[in-house]
Amino acid sequence: MAPPQTVVSKVPAIAVYDFSISLSGGGITALPLMGFGQTENERIDRPPPRASRDMTDVMAALMLWITANTGYDTTGMPMPEVIEMTRHELTAEYYTDAPHLIPAKGVDNRIQALYSIEEGPSGRVYIIAADLVPGADLGVDPYENPLFREMLLHELIHHVQHVSGEADAYLCPAQGEVEAYRFGGLYLKQHYVDDPMPNRAFWAHMYSRC
Repeated sequence: MAPPQTVVSKVPAIAVYDFSISLSGGGITALPLMGFGQTENERIDRPPPRASRDMTDVMAALMLWITANTGYDTTGMPMPEVIEMTRHELTAEYYTDAPHLIPAKGVDNRIQALYSIEEGPSGRVYIIAADLVPGADLGVDPYENPLFREMLLHELIHHVQHVSGEADAYLCPAQGEVEAYRFGGLYLKQHYVDDPMPNRAFWAHMYSRC
């Protein structure tokens, strides 16, 4: 079934097998779970890096990319807080208002990231810890992993939509998903990374419906 019309503050980035799920959010990022390389029990108990990694440089680079590639001007725009989480923690955050819907094992592996404009000084992103993202174990800095950066980029697109006032004209929060999907695909293409989400344009259409 399609996501309900309820407007909530958190916009999730989610990996799914199909469209037959019910969510309380207004918009989602859909990635085919098998293609993304995750299984239900993979890595979920591995603790995230707790040394408070300053992601200012990572976000600054992505904000510059947004300015150069999207038509948004992010010059001087405040950046959101970023909090890395385990899959257990991110699941609990997403289901804060409906804990009875948390899967029995405590993890909803479809959820990759959340954005809230109402939290933090200038918004907040909750995201799967960089070292838990596929490709993080290839011997490079996990924060340089294009798959992690694309997840963060998706949420930064939502942030820019809200801070710029563009989202004020949306009929529903889901309308912002078209841009977030499209620009995420462009980012991966520019970095010569295979898109883990087949049929990106289809999912962008499906999840942007009000």
